Amino acid sequence: MTIVISNSEGETFSTCERMHYYKFALGLQPRRASHFIRIGVVGHKVLETYYRAGLETNSNRGEMYLAAMDELTRFADIAKDEDDMAIVSLISSRIQLYVNTYKDTFRVIDVEGKYHKKLTDEITYGMTLDLLVEETAGPYRGQHFVIDHKFCYNFQTPDELSMNSQLPKYIDTLRGYGFNVKRGMLNQIRYRGDIKEESKLFKRQYLKPSDIRLMGIMDEQLKVSKEIHKRVTMPVALYRETSRRSMSKRNCGSCQFRLPCSMELDGNEQQATSILANDYIANTYGYRG
Repeated sequence: MTIVISNSEGETFSTCERMHYYKFALGLQPRRASHFIRIGVVGHKVLETYYRAGLETNSNRGEMYLAAMDELTRFADIAKDEDDMAIVSLISSRIQLYVNTYKDTFRVIDVEGKYHKKLTDEITYGMTLDLLVEETAGPYRGQHFVIDHKFCYNFQTPDELSMNSQLPKYIDTLRGYGFNVKRGMLNQIRYRGDIKEESKLFKRQYLKPSDIRLMGIMDEQLKVSKEIHKRVTMPVALYRETSRRSMSKRNCGSCQFRLPCSMELDGNEQQATSILANDYIANTYGYRG
């Protein structure tokens, strides 16, 4: 069986095998995502629209901004409650400040592009980038770099950034397509309401991994992918039986599957099954369809 495995799926499996079972074996996601996940979803879509307009208009910033606002209007039109409208309002204020903060000199090459790298005959790494650009000025002119957007509570620390594995995987994979990629950028936007200084709302951090680190990180992706491949080729019942729970305060506290998982631990299988059937829907993320 040949499968495509992303960085996100690998991280999910490494975090908690049981979470991976719910999300990728059963293919489920909550019917309604949490407030903070929805901020990320709306924010990413608006930035996607903003930069896609740049791709189509040769980076006309006025046209890019209007496209982003049109996208926000669409979200406002389908808002279900006050919480949805609060998210639209938050993203609207951030995008306006974002456009005024960054006068980028790069040229947009690709938005939400999908790329693959074959790891073995049975395993392929799959990725969907947020943004790929080419610098048009300064010392990095002519170089491509890949950008990952993050809507966050706090910016990543230098130590956290140093262990980022997603951007190096993107860089390594894009090089296989002939792109001159040496750097990645984490484009961070804080959603905290108590931050009043505009300078503390945005931060761009660059990552330039060595070739040795790229090889090491792709090797780690291969290792976890082999473990995932073993699981997904099992019957679902055996997949469930062999999937360990992390039982970690940090992991379980924010897990989208905490309730049914907890009920199964208490032996309330029927109630857990009912919750999975009623409160969850088919997962729209992934590469296995």
